[in-house]
Amino acid sequence: MVQVEDAIKELYEKAHPSRNIETLPGISKTLGPVYVGIIGNPARFSSQSKVRGYSGMAPKLKESGETAKKGLNISKDGHSRYRRALYLCADSARQWDPQLAKIYFDQMAHKGNCHTKAVCAVVTHLTSRIHRILREDRP
Repeated sequence: MVQVEDAIKELYEKAHPSRNIETLPGISKTLGPVYVGIIGNPARFSSQSKVRGYSGMAPKLKESGETAKKGLNISKDGHSRYRRALYLCADSARQWDPQLAKIYFDQMAHKGNCHTKAVCAVVTHLTSRIHRILREDRP
């Protein structure tokens, strides 16, 4: 187990030597390598919405000729380890970051969503932050 952790640490330092991703609340030396490893080259995503879609935390859409249903369950199309790490990070970050706390509070108090759905709303904003930090390589 120690050999695996050492290998992950070494690869993480090569892929992201500045470790700027760890400046986000909720992301530590444990979750940082998950994001860097799964996203890889952040330039491959042309927009924030594509990063959100890649995570699988975006809601499904059901469209036909004349109707469009919105607000369905999340698509779960992305990598399961990535979704889990995003959820854990968002749940922690909402307690420390005032902007994310506002999003969470709005979902709970004004929209009447449950805790899980409110944290998933925080995840979508967090993915944009993660992508920007990795793309621009700054804190």
